[in-house]
Amino acid sequence: MKRSIFPVITGLLVMVFAFSCGPDKAQQAQISDLRMQISELNRHYNDAQVRIEELNNRLFLLQDKVETCQLNPVRETPPSDLKVVKLLPDRTAEASAVKPSAPVAKTGGEGKEPVLISNWPKGSSASSLPPSAGAAKAIAIGKLRQDYEHALSLFQEKRYNECIDAFSRFLKEHGENDYSDNAMYWTGVAFYEQREFDQAMIEFKKVLAHPRTNKGPDAMHYLALCHQRKGEKDAARALWQDLIRKHPGSDAAQKATEELKGMAN
Repeated sequence: MKRSIFPVITGLLVMVFAFSCGPDKAQQAQISDLRMQISELNRHYNDAQVRIEELNNRLFLLQDKVETCQLNPVRETPPSDLKVVKLLPDRTAEASAVKPSAPVAKTGGEGKEPVLISNWPKGSSASSLPPSAGAAKAIAIGKLRQDYEHALSLFQEKRYNECIDAFSRFLKEHGENDYSDNAMYWTGVAFYEQREFDQAMIEFKKVLAHPRTNKGPDAMHYLALCHQRKGEKDAARALWQDLIRKHPGSDAAQKATEELKGMAN
């Protein structure tokens, strides 16, 4: 009787062992599969983060161009067929004038064509005279805007070193102006894109110290990102919390909220 029970017990033990080992292998396969899925999701997440950062930069560029246009509205050019009427100067004022006046049309008598009388000094013309103060200012503003947009285009083309040099020349040549804080900001972003976080932080702090900056929230966000990339998570967290408190309705505050959620997970 004992001999007949022993094989049954042995069989049961083998079945129990097989049953207990079977799920382990299945579970291990599932765990391995889940790990692969998590790894793939992490890769997609990182790719998405890079893409989002690129799109944010493009959005900043568009916003910057809008601000540029608001600072320097485009002047409408008068139609080419617009007739210009020249008024005859007052004779008393003409006699006492020290500087030569512009050419005027003088009537040659009834039935005769007007005769153009020029009061410019002999051998000179309007183009040889120095530009007025208004014209000189317009030329300076045009040059400033041209230099700024050139540097910005280098950033858009991801030519970051050239962009940094161009903005540096811009700030040296034009001094303090309406674009100074923007130039500092994009210089900081260019350094950030090249993972030169210390240099980037210097530029973002300059932006925050600027008395009339419109890039404050974005500079705070990038400053926090620099701290995070350097492993200084507490400093990054404090900056994002400060950003949300000071600029609650800004796009940068929304990004800060998302970053803080990511740090909590």
